[in-house]
Parts: sequence; structure tokens; C-alpha cells
Amino acid sequence: MSTLMLIGAGAEQVPAIMAAKRLGHRVLGIDLNTRAPGIGLLDRFFHLSTTDVDAAVALARKIKRTDPIHGVCTVGSDVPYTVARVAQELGLPGIDPESARLATDKLIMKRHFMETGVPIPCFSEADSPAEVMDRVKRFGSVVIKPADSRGSRGVFHVKPGCRIEELFVIAKMNSPSGRVMVEEYLSGPQISTESILLDGIAHTPGFSDRNYEFWDLYAPHVIENGGQMPSVHDPDMRDEAQRLIGHAAASLGIYWGVVKGDLVLTEDGLKIIELAARPSGGFFCTHQIRFATGVDLVEVQIKLALGEKVTAEELQPKIKGGSAIRFVFPKPGEIVSIEGLADARSRPEIGHVQALVEPGDAVDSPTDSNGAAVVVVSRAATRQKSVDAAVEAANSIEVRTR
Repeated sequence: MSTLMLIGAGAEQVPAIMAAKRLGHRVLGIDLNTRAPGIGLLDRFFHLSTTDVDAAVALARKIKRTDPIHGVCTVGSDVPYTVARVAQELGLPGIDPESARLATDKLIMKRHFMETGVPIPCFSEADSPAEVMDRVKRFGSVVIKPADSRGSRGVFHVKPGCRIEELFVIAKMNSPSGRVMVEEYLSGPQISTESILLDGIAHTPGFSDRNYEFWDLYAPHVIENGGQMPSVHDPDMRDEAQRLIGHAAASLGIYWGVVKGDLVLTEDGLKIIELAARPSGGFFCTHQIRFATGVDLVEVQIKLALGEKVTAEELQPKIKGGSAIRFVFPKPGEIVSIEGLADARSRPEIGHVQALVEPGDAVDSPTDSNGAAVVVVSRAATRQKSVDAAVEAANSIEVRTR
């Protein structure tokens, strides 16, 4: 029996805990939230922030004295540097900590991409709202974001007429280092990818068209409302996307492990927005890819972390199905009730429904993709059937607030 150390015990780490248990492993976990839903499933829990790298390394060193650890990983949490440092400390499989650091600093990442010829939007650091305005005049619209935040916090689509000074301040507040970057807004379909790198070659079972139906409603916030598989651009674009992902990962010194990509199909071809050196959140890695392809990337991630062999054949689709993710965003206020969950779960083409809040929680108007109250993930024979099923199920759920 091997022991896996999981960085995080939240809702999106629960599938990883369950998968590891199913495979016969013990699981240790850390999380700052003492109410994290995965805690009760763990063999041992440690109350610790997933972003406190030095503390996580010290804890791992202490545990190892009496309880050998055979692998460390995360799922759905943007903490690759914590994972890499712990792996390095314990001599376990993992990416180089410097590569993990590069993958969490968007400015440094983009500079590496630019230097190695990875196609990306024009970008620069912005020290003032005036610099953002200058880029707006140049490009028509831009995206500003914290250089080193997580998810879509502090990310804005900025065009003439926006409250640029206010948005700049918010973006800066969301950056631990107080840096803001501005990049050209690329028009075109956006695609989420999830790849496993084996000897520098990207194998990409996750290829999903991102859904931005709330783009105008919540502007200038960038709110993604799930996505759908298979992509309408697959298989025509898959080979080029995999080549590009492998190129981008190599520019960061990553040749092994999981990488999550954000790509845009522009008139000039594919361009990379960002690359994350960890499994994605948003129920893409944990549910959607498995529902659409039969490839369980959570199990693959666990195998990689434990040093077990993973082959390219394991990453090939086992089925040809469809899957869509949709989130339910409530009106601001205090959650009074969530109705319709049982009905949504009972629908034949719904594979997963999960409430992300509970009565008594206070919710604001969403400012990033973490503002959802409920997630619905469908599984169907085709892309369109999966979209229809997810939309209908999401619309049947009512989140009451006051």
C-alpha cells in the first residue's frame, strides 16, 4: 500500500481522494479550511495552507520520519510550486520547482513563451491605469490581470468606457506581488485543454470549447460558464494544439506530468493564453473528460505522482461521447434554499450535480468563475445532447436568496 500526500482537501480534491482509495492507497491531506469536504475521507488531515510552501515542506519532512510518503500531487488547485517543492524534498516524482514557479507567474511565463517563439498575444507589465489606457487605444480592447493570482480573480476585459482606474486597483490587489499585466484581447473561440506530457510529447484527452454566455451580462468580469466536449475544432486542430502545448511546456522546462492550457483560435492560428502545471479545476479534469472520453485523468495523475508507468495508449479515448458543464449563478444575498438538485441528478444524461454553497452562505454578484452555487456535468452520446441536457438540468435548479 502506497501513501499519497494531497495538497488540498476541497470539493475538487474529493475525486482524487476517492480515486486513490479505490486504487488501494492511503491518503494524507492538507488544507487551511477545517470544513473542507474531503477531510472526512482522508487517512490523516493536517491543518495547513496549501500555499504556505515552506510549512508544507517542513510538514512533509516531519511526516516522513514515521510515515513514508510515496507520492505528492494536487487536483484542481493552483499550487504546483507547493507540490514541486514537497516532491523535491522527499525525492519523489515531480516537476522542477523552478518550472512550477514559472508556471504560476504569468508575466515571467509569457516572457519565456515570447523568447522561445510560442504564439501568444502582445503583453506587457502595466504600472499605472494610464499604461492600460494606452494599450486600449492601441488594440481596441485588452485583458488586464494580476501577474500571479489564481483562477480568474482580478481579471477584466477592458475597452473604451470602462472604469480603468478602479479595475487596475482591483487587479493589483489580487496580485500577491502587486504586479498587473495587460495583454491584447484575442478574438476567436477559446479552448481548454488537459494534457499529459510523456517524454516531452503532449497527449491531450481533454479538448473542450469554453462557454462564455455571460460575457456581456457580467462584463467587465470574465465569467466562464463551463464548456462542452468534443470540441467542434477537434480533430482538425488537435495535432497542432498538442504540438503547441508541448512547445510551450518545454519553454518552461516541463517535459513530464499534467499541463492545462488556455488556447484561442485566432485568424492567425492557435495562440496560447496560459499554461498551468497542474490538473485543472472547474470539474473539467475530474468529471467532464472522463464522461466524454472514458479517460480518467485523476487516476493517471495519481499513478504519475507515485512513479508508476503511464503509457500513451492509456490516454487515448475509450469512448466517443459528449459532456457539458454548466454552472448556476444565484442572485446576490443570503442563500435561503437550493431546490431541484434531486430532480437534476435523476435525469439520465446527467453524470454529476453538486451544490457549492449551502443555506446561510452569503453570495455576491460573481466577479470570477468561482462565484457559482451549483455545478452540473452531463454525459451523453453526442455533444449537442450533452449541452441540451446540462442546460435543461441547470435551468431546473433554483437557488433562492434574500
